Amino acid sequence: MKSVAFSEKAKSYILDMFWMGEETGKKATASDVAFQMKSLRDETGQKMFSKIDWLTEQQIARYFSRLSALNKSGRLPRTGSVSMNEDEEADVDDLAVEAETVRRRQQIRLELKL
Repeated sequence: MKSVAFSEKAKSYILDMFWMGEETGKKATASDVAFQMKSLRDETGQKMFSKIDWLTEQQIARYFSRLSALNKSGRLPRTGSVSMNEDEEADVDDLAVEAETVRRRQQIRLELKL
């Protein structure tokens, strides 16, 4: 298996999602983060991540696991706080609901094909 370096943008986003989960108790799943990386858009409507920045659920899960282990051992430096206002928290909740809806639809499609 070939090792691929994650882009700084992707690493930063995953780290932000990790810290947000630690602070709020609403931890994002790897599948939610993978979905969000493919669909998030900035204020101009441009996608925030290009296809080369997208990561798989497995890559994200492994990265979350490494971050968690480093955090528990006290070796994960906290470089900046992830504080959100009410609108940003609502956006995170909306994205989580949207990701869950997509996941349910995919599961239903899989079950109907059987």
